[in-house]
Amino acid sequence: MKYSEETVAKAQYIADTCSSCRRCMRDCMFLRQQKKAPDKIFGDFVATGEIDPLVPYSCELCHHCTIVCPYKLEIADAFLAIRQDLIVQNKGRLPLEQLRGVRFHQIFSNFRLFTYTRKG
Repeated sequence: MKYSEETVAKAQYIADTCSSCRRCMRDCMFLRQQKKAPDKIFGDFVATGEIDPLVPYSCELCHHCTIVCPYKLEIADAFLAIRQDLIVQNKGRLPLEQLRGVRFHQIFSNFRLFTYTRKG
């Protein structure tokens, strides 16, 4: 996978700046499940140029990590950038089979057959 320079720069900044204090991991189920502080997650990503798509798609992008981080690192924004690059690489398609239902909803939720409006 080829990631944009901006995405790699965001990941590199987090890998270099994060002190592994693990404050972000206290209240975040996703980061606790990863069992790695953000510096390790993004450090591995920068070093290898690869990340399991399930990792960035498991982040809920709630930004709680940024709120509690002493350096105010934008971890959710970095995961969002990775998601966007994955979609670009997949020519607009979601990279995970588990997200097929989301795509179905995006396509069909506006069809008249699936919507109902009551007049009056």
